Amino acid sequence: MKIYHTRKDVAEFYIISVKTVDRLIRKLDIPIIRIGGQIRIPETSLEFFIDNNSKTQNERQEFINNAIGG
Repeated sequence: MKIYHTRKDVAEFYIISVKTVDRLIRKLDIPIIRIGGQIRIPETSLEFFIDNNSKTQNERQEFINNAIGG
């Protein structure tokens, strides 16, 4: 059985604002479904987002170095 979350549930769990969740949805970083006109976020969408946005310490350092031209 698939698990679905509300925008508020996601915001509270990750300690971010609902506006941030909405921004991620608008940018299509977090895929959603609509049920009866209400937005629901599948657990698999959150897992995908986390996996694609997690970086190792070396990857973060490389990203920072590239961003500041170092």
